[in-house]
Amino acid sequence: MINTKKNVLIVIPNLGGGGAERQATYIANLLNKDKFNVYMFLFEKKGIFLQDLNTDILIESTPSYINYIFKNIPIIRQLINIPFLIRVILKFNINVIVSRIWMTSIISFLSLLLIRGKNKIAFFPTEDCFPEKDTSLTATKLSFLKKFLIKKAYNYSTHVISISNEMTKCLENFYNLSNNKILTIYNGVDLNKFQYSARAFRNFDKDKTYRLLSIGRFTYQKGFDILLYAVKKLREENYNVHLNIFGNGPLKEELVDLKNKIGLNDHECLINPFNDKIIDEYHRNDIFILSSRYEGLVLVLMEALACGIPIVSTDCKSSPSEILDFGRCGHLVIPESADSLAEGIKKVITNYDIGIKKAEQGRFFAEEKFDINRIVNRYEDLFCICDTRSRTRIRTDWRRISNASASVVEKPKTYI
Repeated sequence: MINTKKNVLIVIPNLGGGGAERQATYIANLLNKDKFNVYMFLFEKKGIFLQDLNTDILIESTPSYINYIFKNIPIIRQLINIPFLIRVILKFNINVIVSRIWMTSIISFLSLLLIRGKNKIAFFPTEDCFPEKDTSLTATKLSFLKKFLIKKAYNYSTHVISISNEMTKCLENFYNLSNNKILTIYNGVDLNKFQYSARAFRNFDKDKTYRLLSIGRFTYQKGFDILLYAVKKLREENYNVHLNIFGNGPLKEELVDLKNKIGLNDHECLINPFNDKIIDEYHRNDIFILSSRYEGLVLVLMEALACGIPIVSTDCKSSPSEILDFGRCGHLVIPESADSLAEGIKKVITNYDIGIKKAEQGRFFAEEKFDINRIVNRYEDLFCICDTRSRTRIRTDWRRISNASASVVEKPKTYI
């Protein structure tokens, strides 16, 4: 019997605790195994989501000793992945490659170039972050080379997958890509795992402690410094708030130093490592805060939406307003402003019933737009048509099979 299943390879640096890594895990686990053999290639075999991968997913990676040898030579450490990736592509006769995060897109592109795989293997690089705000693309010595290689990879690809409508516009402008080159597929959330819990309506009580939750990598992008100043302002105005931040990343020490410098103690703010029990925090806390300067498609915001926790988010590029239905499912505030963020938190605290109503709408919106099963179905539709049609025909057929869940129609934004 002829095996008609397609061989899909997902390429990502590792399976650490970020949104791109969680999405890669979801897609690998949920793709229909009657139609697809699913493989994963990691630059480093590590990360919290390794334990979440189904046992039928074959994981390949660059040997750990290779990473150790070149750990102090970053460029070589990245390029050395190419021969190991090529070996996997050829060994398993890969039909479709999906890359997540810009470096894996470059490495996948160079690997396909070397084996002349353009007409044999469908290649879908995914853009997860807003390139206009990425300083490594705009403000470093290697910015030109990085941008040049990403643009080459995107032009070489079958199609670029964008994770939001705003991101699609950005890709068109920043990399000078045609709209026909880009397909928009949102990230998704597991609604069975991130379940909704109703919250009790209550009047404002200044003596009650309001627990604020924020989750993300400790990087400049996430704006946790802005959030600390906002919480400091609230405490100075005698609002009884306690902030819980969960994450990992290079700026943890700087964040702890800033917390101490502005005089926030552990009763007012805790900075915690990311853990696999994070779902409980959405239900344990009262308000979810996103303080980012810029984003891709914010998975933690979608998870908060699914769990029904009232939300205050900066209206940064590129996705919070789309995720929150332009302010109808959560409160949007001006980005990069501690005063604006503090004011938004204040209004949710003092009008908590409005926050709860928006959170209820948010769950319905998540079910309609961000259900991971619907999202994976869209990937399956794409993979099923990708190797039997020209790229123009793929785009035509993609538009035909796409449904209303593919996009959110932009509406006037609702600010608090």
